[in-house]
Amino acid sequence: MRNVPDDVLPLVKANGGVVMATYVPGFINAARQAWEAARAGERQRLAALYIGQLDRQGAAMAEWDAKNPRPPVGIKDVADHIDRLVKLAGVDHVGIGGDLDGIDSTPTGLEGVETYPALIAELLRRGHSEADCEKIAGGNLLRVMEAAEKVAAGMAGELPPDVKP
Repeated sequence: MRNVPDDVLPLVKANGGVVMATYVPGFINAARQAWEAARAGERQRLAALYIGQLDRQGAAMAEWDAKNPRPPVGIKDVADHIDRLVKLAGVDHVGIGGDLDGIDSTPTGLEGVETYPALIAELLRRGHSEADCEKIAGGNLLRVMEAAEKVAAGMAGELPPDVKP
């Protein structure tokens, strides 16, 4: 999970919110997370070992990468992540976040928004209903945004609580 601990998910449900499922490979796959941590540690080790020798650091890192292939992450990993969120927060409180604009690699098969149908197909295959998939694919987010707009409209003209007139 990214920035939403398990103990917060029931609160998201209680307040009618939505938590967005991320595509960040290291957040949804334990093997990938361990690999990324090991790689970051190796990068630090090499930087200390070859201070100022960027060519040697790069060559040694390439050698490490060749010996330690990056664990694959795919559609099933994202579907597992969504299943877990649904279990903890409820289907009415889960959406697809993707993080496509802020990650350097995506799960295989989910390279862009045009691949969302493949993820929805996997969720349907797992037994999620079409109605639940519609909620996950955007319905829940739209519901929360509409509620926020109503609150904002009701507060029009009010000063923020920390501003004195």
